[in-house]
Amino acid sequence: MSEAAPAPLQTTGKRADNKLRYRQAIIEATLDTIAEHGISGTTVSRIVERAGVARGMVNLHFGSKDALLMAALRDLNQRYAEHFAAVFADRKSPPLARLMDYVDAELDPAIFNVRNMSVWFAFRGDRRSDPDYMPLIESRDPETLALLTSLFAGAGGKTAQGRAAKLAEGLMLLMEGIYADFHLHPDGFDREKARAIGAAFIEAALG
Repeated sequence: MSEAAPAPLQTTGKRADNKLRYRQAIIEATLDTIAEHGISGTTVSRIVERAGVARGMVNLHFGSKDALLMAALRDLNQRYAEHFAAVFADRKSPPLARLMDYVDAELDPAIFNVRNMSVWFAFRGDRRSDPDYMPLIESRDPETLALLTSLFAGAGGKTAQGRAAKLAEGLMLLMEGIYADFHLHPDGFDREKARAIGAAFIEAALG
């Protein structure tokens, strides 16, 4: 009886891991480059130099620079979605506590940092050149608006359903203003003061 041939080495998983690793490295380099140079200054040469990969890797993984920019924006958008998942999933905490959880989530350094704000505002400034960016940089996210509306409505006091929608949008716009202030003045930004402003808005809204 002949000896069985050795099983072939399993390389598929390793190759897949390497592919994902290179892809993510390019995305991170793209986000870093956008934060430093803006959209117009983000070139493939700068991206591959920062990522430490060959130029052909961009075409291999993304096909074009435009597709890479969109992939980078989608990646950042997904991080935000995952970050806020806990706020959306919580059904046990009182509405007031959940409203403050929203403010805290918005101000969390994990997402609320110089790089991310620079990238967000870069894409927002370039939205007219590529309308496909808009759904990913929207300041009036309907899911967030619906959640905040339900929380204001459920917080009691003088809040009625019709007024709750306006308060929800007001809180979202307040956070947008805080984002802009941080983007323009990162060194002098006071995170605790920003949180206190958010808390004061909620307290005044609930009267």
